Amino acid sequence: MTEKAGLAHKVYLAAGQYPDSEIVSLVTAASAITGQEPFQIVEKFGEFIVPSLLKMYGHLLKPNWKSLDVIEHTEGTVHTVVRTSDKNALPPRLRTRRTAPDTVVLVYIHSERCAPGHGNWERARTSLQRNALRQPDSMHA
Repeated sequence: MTEKAGLAHKVYLAAGQYPDSEIVSLVTAASAITGQEPFQIVEKFGEFIVPSLLKMYGHLLKPNWKSLDVIEHTEGTVHTVVRTSDKNALPPRLRTRRTAPDTVVLVYIHSERCAPGHGNWERARTSLQRNALRQPDSMHA
């Protein structure tokens, strides 16, 4: 895939930060190889990464939180710690609003993060399976 993306000699590490152009090239190559739409590739990546994120940052979550609570409080817990511990980290800024007991409105401040984030929230919903999740289309602030 890296060869098809024109990045054959690149090495990617989990903790690294990489240019958006490389991500686009990798997603485009994966799409061409698999026949899936680029948004599907990005969503699947989001779904794939959530278990690892929960292992790394699960200790920041309250044990009684359900899936919507995790989504509602990610910015104030996980993303705050990530930004504090790694000055180069760029997790998307999230704004949430609980509009009903079973609904959280999630606003991504960085629009380029919408598709991966969507996959993460879908995986969180599936993994935690404690509440219904209604997510509107990504809204850009």
